[in-house]
Amino acid sequence: MNTKKNFLIMISFVFQLLAQCKVLNYMETSFQECFKVYSTKNEEKTAYYKPGWRPIDNATINHELLQLCPKPWRYQHAEETDTTPRWGQFSFYDGGGFVADLGYDNHTGFSIVTNLQNNGWLDRQTRVVLAEFSTFNPSVNILSVATYFYEVDASGLRAASMQIRVLSLDSTGTPSHQFYLICLFLYIVFVFLYFGREIFRLYSHRSRYFKSIWNWVEIFQIVFSLISVVMYIIRQSKTISTVGKLHKNIYANLSFQEAITCQEVENVVLGILTFIVTTKLSFASITMLLYSPQH
Repeated sequence: MNTKKNFLIMISFVFQLLAQCKVLNYMETSFQECFKVYSTKNEEKTAYYKPGWRPIDNATINHELLQLCPKPWRYQHAEETDTTPRWGQFSFYDGGGFVADLGYDNHTGFSIVTNLQNNGWLDRQTRVVLAEFSTFNPSVNILSVATYFYEVDASGLRAASMQIRVLSLDSTGTPSHQFYLICLFLYIVFVFLYFGREIFRLYSHRSRYFKSIWNWVEIFQIVFSLISVVMYIIRQSKTISTVGKLHKNIYANLSFQEAITCQEVENVVLGILTFIVTTKLSFASITMLLYSPQH
């Protein structure tokens, strides 16, 4: 599935989380079922179900489970789905769940959704359904991950929302990328030189070093500079790892959410650094104006 500019690079999938609720023994005569709000404590994590959420027989042999319980009816942990926890409108959702792959084309996706609908994959215990797909625009090296939320509260209140997150991929082998790497290397060198200078000042002034508010500003600047470098390295590592897994198996459940989260944290850190540097320059300019000799 593609357009003139965007390509679907990862298999689309939906996954849902269910809330587990058991009627108390002394109320079974009055109520046959109950409903709870979602939380990680009461999340339904039963490993295998038959279609229609029918429980399996305890005597079922392990190798028969894969035949009796198709993939959408098996619980997968966050490590298996390669997804990160998400904030919705009603709750904070864990990365695991019951996953259904929709394939790379509309025909496959519609047939799978129809099958799930006929077997009651969504029921009254469903608390959230997430649908996610990733596209890549090679002309600008932008990868977009769209996630659609459909949440259901225990009371039956429903809410739909959408998140679109963007990851900028580096173009390797181009002169602009080589220049970017040189600048990044110089930035790391200056950060460590700056860090060494402050360590020397701390050694020279001892406890008096912490009495100046500007020294604290320097400390925060160094800390956030180091964090930005670390987050860049982690983001690149996560991106390369996910792309490598995708090359090995184009039908695997993968997500760039971790890499995008690292990029967002990196952007926040760079924003704080920009604020710190701007504040220092502003006060330095004001000081120079106030104490400069009058002509």
